[in-house]
Parts: sequence; structure tokens; C-alpha cells
Amino acid sequence: MRSISEPSRNKAISKAQVLVVDSDFSYDKIPIWSPADLMGLTYEFSFEGASSLRDALNYMRQKSVDVILLDPFLPDASGIVALEVIRKQRRDLPVIIYSKQVSADLAFELIQNGAQDFLVKGSADLERITTSLAFAIIRLESLHKEMISSKTGELRTIAHHKMLLNPVRQTLEVQLSSGAREVISLTAFEFRLMALFLQQEGEILSRESILQRMRAKDEADLNERTIDVHISMLRQKSGRLRKLIRSVYGQGYTLTFARGD
Repeated sequence: MRSISEPSRNKAISKAQVLVVDSDFSYDKIPIWSPADLMGLTYEFSFEGASSLRDALNYMRQKSVDVILLDPFLPDASGIVALEVIRKQRRDLPVIIYSKQVSADLAFELIQNGAQDFLVKGSADLERITTSLAFAIIRLESLHKEMISSKTGELRTIAHHKMLLNPVRQTLEVQLSSGAREVISLTAFEFRLMALFLQQEGEILSRESILQRMRAKDEADLNERTIDVHISMLRQKSGRLRKLIRSVYGQGYTLTFARGD
């Protein structure tokens, strides 16, 4: 991973992870870009790379990404297809086209299909690149705030004991003892279930109580047996969750953090 140089000490810092998706990717080819200063913040970027669409998707499933720089001519996908597959994986993720091969017509089509900006590789200066990255992050943060504020209280970012529930990405991010971060994709129901467990940490929740809190208008078929199935599937997604979410015989379920977790 390559990070840009130290930002000004007098400004707040917003850190962002950039994934460069380019068939000709090399860390040696990533310039040392200066931080972008916008709206009172210094945007500090770190970079990782993927040389194929498959590698990019695998990276996105395992780690957090804030913005993508995409050269859409990849060995396993090209043009609009590359962009569409990435956006299908993460609809909210900003994608900036960074290429010297894209025609004006294709650039227009890519923008129409969700790309946020188009930069000509080798021609865009450093200020133009960092400003484009920073504006992409600003748009993403604004989108997250808008989506979260428009929902009910149960759909919000929850940070608890080295865990982060992200409602827009619908993921649970867990910081492991090694310092690495595990990113777990959740279904909509699993997200709500995990939010309930975190909010009621240490409390034993009966199946009936879980049913009352979780049942929505379109979930009339939800019952105690399906609650067991959902919790089992949630626990199977991570060794950490298998340890934290426990069944209490004759009473229900609880999520409890041990000292030091």
C-alpha cells in the first residue's frame, strides 16, 4: 500500500482508500500525489491495485474501498461492462475513469452509466486528480448522510467494541487482534439483527422478543424457527460472531464481549 505525503497539521484529516483497477498496474507507476485541501479538510489517500476485474471484485469483498480509479480496458472485461460489474457489486462506490485509451463517445457513455469523472492518464495534473478524488469522497459522504437520515433509527452507523455496522454498504467491519479488518457482507435482515444484538449487548433476548422487534409488515411468515436459522447463518459468516453470539438454553440468545475484546 502506498500513502501520500504528510498532510498539514492544522487541518482535519479525512483518510480514503483508493483502488486502482488497471491491467498495467504497478506501485512504481503511482505518483506521490499531494493531499487535497477542500472545505476545511485534508484528504489523505492510500492506494491498492488490481490488474483485472476479478482481482478488483475479490479485493472489494474483503476490504474497504472508498473510491476506484478505473482504466476500463482489462483482460477479463472492457468498457461499459467493467464499470457495470463494479457498480453492481457496490452501487454507492464512486468510480473515476483514468485512461488514455477512452474515446470521447465512450467517456460520455461511461459518465451516463455512473462514472463520476473522466481523467486522461498522462494529461491530468496532480491537482486535478486529487481534487477529483476528494470530490468523489465528498459526494459519497453526502450520500451516506442523506440515506441514513432518511431512514428510521434502526438503520444507522453503529460502532461498538471494534465493530462497525455500515448501513449503506450493508456490512459489518470487525477489527481483528492482528490489526487487520474483516469485512462481512450482510443481508438486510442480518444487518437489522446484528444492530439489535449490538444495541442490547449483554442482554438475553428471547425468540419472542426478537420476533417483536424484527418483524416488518412484509415479514408475516417470520417465526421462532426462522429466527434460529437467521442467527445460525449470521454466526457462520465469521469466527468472531460464532464466539460472540451465544444461545442461552431455554431463554434465547445474547451477544456478549469478553474483557479485552
